Amino acid sequence: MFKTPRLMATRFVSCFRSDKFMKMMNRNGIRYFHFSSSSLTTNLKSHVFIGDQKVPVFLAKGLESSIDIDRVINYSPFKSWLTNIQNVMNENQEKSLNSNTYHWKELLFEGIEIQSVDIFGSRNIIGFVKFKVNVTVKTDKDEIKKLPGIVFARGGSVGILIVLQCIEDGKEYLLLVQQPRIAIGNLHSLEIPAGSMDDNGNFSGVAAKEVKEETGIEIKDAELIDLTEYCLESKFSGHYMSPGASDEVMRFFLHKTQMTRVQINALKEKMAGSEYENEIILLKVLSIEEAVKTSPDAKLLVALFMYNLYLNKSKI
Repeated sequence: MFKTPRLMATRFVSCFRSDKFMKMMNRNGIRYFHFSSSSLTTNLKSHVFIGDQKVPVFLAKGLESSIDIDRVINYSPFKSWLTNIQNVMNENQEKSLNSNTYHWKELLFEGIEIQSVDIFGSRNIIGFVKFKVNVTVKTDKDEIKKLPGIVFARGGSVGILIVLQCIEDGKEYLLLVQQPRIAIGNLHSLEIPAGSMDDNGNFSGVAAKEVKEETGIEIKDAELIDLTEYCLESKFSGHYMSPGASDEVMRFFLHKTQMTRVQINALKEKMAGSEYENEIILLKVLSIEEAVKTSPDAKLLVALFMYNLYLNKSKI
């Protein structure tokens, strides 16, 4: 008998809520909670201060039994987001006192709804948080306008440009990683090695760790060149990759090393990746020209641009 779309959808959702499915996810070291709500009508759980505003923080309906609101508030990327917002408030106050041309006067925060939380691994750490900020802006003309407030918080990350220079002929090659990226519907995404920051804030240490995990190459922190530090003003911690909806800020590093032709060829098509993080990675060695044509990775282009500045000994 033909099943109605509603019945099929109900059974589809039910299978993902089943004990069997959750056990499978736990075996892979991932625990995932996701609930959504479109309103700020859930019970007040906590609050944060933004300037002199006491802003309520809510858990979306259905999330209360599985997530501790204090863990979310103390989640490092959430705290960094609060700090950035506070800095903007302070900066605006200073400018409004010294200028009549600044286009907004005040941000008004009504509430923050925590909509979903991803818990990663056996260590039970928070990986990602999605929240919605109910915020309006008061312009210099006393107009009140609502601002987009959806935030996918994941925090800092690092991207590493690995340049292999052939000893025999001096030609440069890039070591890239090919891996599945379900988010973009691509099982063979070609990228520079990259990874998320931990709470220690040690960018170079994380970069070295990611190179080891994703390529098998062991390097020391001192062998990494911080391209972001070289190119960007010190007030910025990195480059924002998708500021319309995500807080992700990426810092770029360069590792340049000389290898023989035999050593370079040995890296081609080599399998790598962290088993703990369920990574399936195939190494690719390409010329810069080939990499630019065959990789849609924006991180690659940013890193190459900064590498070119570094080679030319010029700063922005």
